[in-house]
Amino acid sequence: MTHTIRQKQEKSGNPCRSCRCKRQELPLLAGTCRKSGRVSGNITQADYSFTLSNSNIVLKAVYEPTKVAGDDADLTETIRGGSVGEFGLTPGQIPGLAHDLTTPLDRSLIGVNGATVEYKVVFNKRDAKPNEKTAVKPVSISGVDHPDAHTTAYGLDIQLERYVNGRLVNNGILATASNATVDVISQLPAEDVDQLDYQLFDVTPDSLGNINPVDITITTDVANNAGLLKFTGNLTIHMYLFIQKTFKVTFVDNKPVLGSFYT
Repeated sequence: MTHTIRQKQEKSGNPCRSCRCKRQELPLLAGTCRKSGRVSGNITQADYSFTLSNSNIVLKAVYEPTKVAGDDADLTETIRGGSVGEFGLTPGQIPGLAHDLTTPLDRSLIGVNGATVEYKVVFNKRDAKPNEKTAVKPVSISGVDHPDAHTTAYGLDIQLERYVNGRLVNNGILATASNATVDVISQLPAEDVDQLDYQLFDVTPDSLGNINPVDITITTDVANNAGLLKFTGNLTIHMYLFIQKTFKVTFVDNKPVLGSFYT
């Protein structure tokens, strides 16, 4: 299906030809485009058309959040291995999380030295590891009830990185940062939409390297909302999402209805 975005806000910019309104750039961070396959970046057209897949389209506003304290570090997010807009933090938690992660050393670097300190929440999407699959399948719904339909979607690591003036310096991260919880929004790719029995497990190994899967609560009806998934994790977690694969079946009756023989 083709979807058109029309903008008629009175913002600075050149007027469009159709309605003489002021054109506004719309940051569109995920979608499917007829020409490029995906849409990413700023769209300046007053009317912009693109073709949607069967999953949700993600529109993300980019803004500067108000800091709890003036010398708090910056907090950003990045996705590695996935698509733009596939994972993200819920915006309301970002100022408080940045405040809690900022250390006295960070505040000294920012306030005294004029340095820039940035904490980056990294969503690392990857293939599930064999030992993760082995540990999860026996405790999952589809793995027990429908083992042949049990399908791995992906593995996901959430990590925290610290940068000082653009340079990675992780040794300044608080030891307690791993306990910080984060609320995550994820939009599943089109191939994982319209399936059954979505489950998410924490597969972080223990101190001996053993995996004891812990079921993570998914707070959205993933199967009926085009793949929008929400959950709460922490900043050093390894997760595994899997689904029960479904297939569309069409029954065709090739025998004509009796009435069709008569006119």
